[in-house]
Amino acid sequence: MRKRILATLLAFVLLFSGGAVTAYAYNVAVSGGLESTPYSLRWHSSMTTAQKNAISSACGAWTSAGYGKLAELSSYSHTNSYPTDNNYNEISFTGSLEDDVLAQCHRVFTSIFRTKIKTADIGISTSHTFSTGTPSSTQYDLQSVITHEVGHALGLGHPDDTEITAVMYKSFAPGETRRTLSSDDIAGIAAIYD
Repeated sequence: MRKRILATLLAFVLLFSGGAVTAYAYNVAVSGGLESTPYSLRWHSSMTTAQKNAISSACGAWTSAGYGKLAELSSYSHTNSYPTDNNYNEISFTGSLEDDVLAQCHRVFTSIFRTKIKTADIGISTSHTFSTGTPSSTQYDLQSVITHEVGHALGLGHPDDTEITAVMYKSFAPGETRRTLSSDDIAGIAAIYD
């Protein structure tokens, strides 16, 4: 009897679901996202104009997803070391990351339940060589890496291993650029901010 009911339910679902179903592999790390948007990122005073432009473009990628102004480069600079935990979102270069880590996002939550992000600092490793233009085979693309870290600041995690073209994929190769959000990245941000 139980098998017959399950088979009937399955047939009903298949009959009325119609059309193709799109599967996504995104991972929402923080369901509530940021406490408030836009994520306004203060840049370290030692950063060059080209580096600030890469940060601005990385923030713009998330805003172009169509869910409002999600991220922006602040007009304010800072001189702090990563992570700051000072109620501001700050980006800086740091020598304190593991050798195999290109960059890292340090999130501070609004409560112990980790449902909303209060602030998020981004640290970029000084152990690796970054390019603000077209990266060579020995350089990492700064804009791609920052776009990825801003995704973490907005609440996304890494997708599963099938989404190798997603900005939020877990790793980057030297010379590789992933500056444009994939449909999976956009679906992930929509799950939080739509």
